[in-house]
Amino acid sequence: MNTVIPFNKRLKVSLIEKKKEKKTTWITIPEGTQVDGDPYQVCVILDQADDCTCDFDERYTHIVVESQMLEKVEVDEQELFFIKENYVVCGW
Repeated sequence: MNTVIPFNKRLKVSLIEKKKEKKTTWITIPEGTQVDGDPYQVCVILDQADDCTCDFDERYTHIVVESQMLEKVEVDEQELFFIKENYVVCGW
């Protein structure tokens, strides 16, 4: 597969796995519903679109983004994640 390049003010990111605690629930939840209530996700920046207003990949290695705004794209059986730059909360 060729290198996938982000466009339109998007960052290509890799998600950092969260440690999950097993929770017992007594409520019936529809199948496929995500119950993770964490509104934020820590990511590593892999690449950024040329039209981004900030040089994220030069200034930061990790960012915190709004979880619900992550875009998951499947290409050639590979999962890729993108986020628009305006959903970045902070970086280090």
